[in-house]
Amino acid sequence: MSRDDYRAAHIGYHSSCVRRLKGLRGYLVNIRAESSTQDWIADTIAGPMGVERDDVATDWDGLSQLFFDSIADYRAARALVQDRPGPAGLERDERLLDLGGDEAFLYSTPPLSFAVDEHVVLPVRRPEHKVFKLVQLGRKKEGVSDHEFRSAWCTQYADQVRAAPGLLGYTVNFPQLTDVKTDFYPPGSSVFSPQATERELDFHRRWDGYAELWFTTPEHFVDWRSTMHDALRPIEAEWFDHWCYVEVDETVVVLPDRSAAAPFYHR
Repeated sequence: MSRDDYRAAHIGYHSSCVRRLKGLRGYLVNIRAESSTQDWIADTIAGPMGVERDDVATDWDGLSQLFFDSIADYRAARALVQDRPGPAGLERDERLLDLGGDEAFLYSTPPLSFAVDEHVVLPVRRPEHKVFKLVQLGRKKEGVSDHEFRSAWCTQYADQVRAAPGLLGYTVNFPQLTDVKTDFYPPGSSVFSPQATERELDFHRRWDGYAELWFTTPEHFVDWRSTMHDALRPIEAEWFDHWCYVEVDETVVVLPDRSAAAPFYHR
């Protein structure tokens, strides 16, 4: 599939099924972008610790984020509800059980699924125009504990990012060990295959966290990173074994809502 065909299929059809999951409180789809900014990122700030763009491009084409109030709500998300119009009124839609049934057509390999511990450093503001979004993946240096790495990223490193001109939002996410496949995917699903398990282990061997950065324009990011390059390098050298930036096109399918849930169910 071409990048545009994949994006159209994921957002145009697959997302229309996923957004109907019961209890879904937010849903973002990030498709890897194709732009000249990626060349600047690779050529200018990859260096000895940064990973070249092509090293990441073969790993994934999209990153979906689903928000639920609890892991229990997530595991019960495929429960059928009467939300499909029919001749006799609202009916239960069996197609929700397989989320459209397009996995074999959309993905070359089973999708990776994992829960994250989310740290909202700066709540994102989305103006009424396309913004520039980056995902920064990072791997901690050998000998650094998970606690030290996470603390440094959310404080010392985040303090440098928070002051960036044109920054609209900044969130840091760390994978959890929570099992998010059992009770969500049906038994026999390809996500339980040995190949899928090995891919998941390989991903977590390479990355210990990822951040989301929203900027008003690409120029704001380029100017900030160029200006702060010397200040950021010592921090990155102390805590990161390697890291990379990847530009993504974000589609807000369901705007994340972190407020208290209503005492009734509605769509």
